[in-house]
Amino acid sequence: MKKQGFSLAEVLMAIAILGTVALVTLPGLNANVQESQWSTSLKTTVLSLSDKIDAQMAIEDVHDVADLKACNAVTKEEFLKNLGRFLNFAPASESHNIYSFADGAKVKTFATKDMRLTHTGAILMLDDYAEVTNGCNPKMARAAGAAIYKYNAAFFVDVNGYKKPNRLGYDVFKYVLGNDGRLYPVGGKDVAVITGSDWSAGGECGCSRENEGYGCAGRVEEQGWKMSHLKEKAIPKTDSGSEGEENGGSDPV
Repeated sequence: MKKQGFSLAEVLMAIAILGTVALVTLPGLNANVQESQWSTSLKTTVLSLSDKIDAQMAIEDVHDVADLKACNAVTKEEFLKNLGRFLNFAPASESHNIYSFADGAKVKTFATKDMRLTHTGAILMLDDYAEVTNGCNPKMARAAGAAIYKYNAAFFVDVNGYKKPNRLGYDVFKYVLGNDGRLYPVGGKDVAVITGSDWSAGGECGCSRENEGYGCAGRVEEQGWKMSHLKEKAIPKTDSGSEGEENGGSDPV
């Protein structure tokens, strides 16, 4: 008589195989989904903010972001309040700590007053503000093919809000507000003309587990908004980055 169906042993073996396959593949699938969500949040936040500031510059007919009425401020609180007039910011509800990409050491602490939420679910934190915090010769910038020659503010963007890990290069990325009103990634080629260092060169603005990961925003954008560095088991060693403000070091940008 011909055998019908499967034996209990065969069914249990099939379940065990499927379970093993799931254990192997699900973490990778979850990581891909998370990477996609973070990348989308970062891109949406950065482009949205850039577009809104750019539009406001057009309305006020100015060519340098420092000439915006909203940027006529002397404190971070005033600067954020002024920007909020056309960026629709809302005060964050709690303080926020940021940790290094390398070893989890604390890099920054932001008080509630320093933070604003964006509609994407990401948190935007103002790192520093001055009329011109850094810059270079415009002719030199143009010769290097850079879109900016100075920046007026520096931001940290946490793509998943208050959720962990709150680490640079993972879910937190640093940007600067260029003179043209657009946000540019630290570690990217445009900001590198001012800082002298891009993500591929390593050093303080590199994107590596051997430093704090300040330059990972530049790598993400230049690789088509992909966070491929999160999947790398071994990232080439670069020069050591700073230890962070709270560990006696200094902020690279």
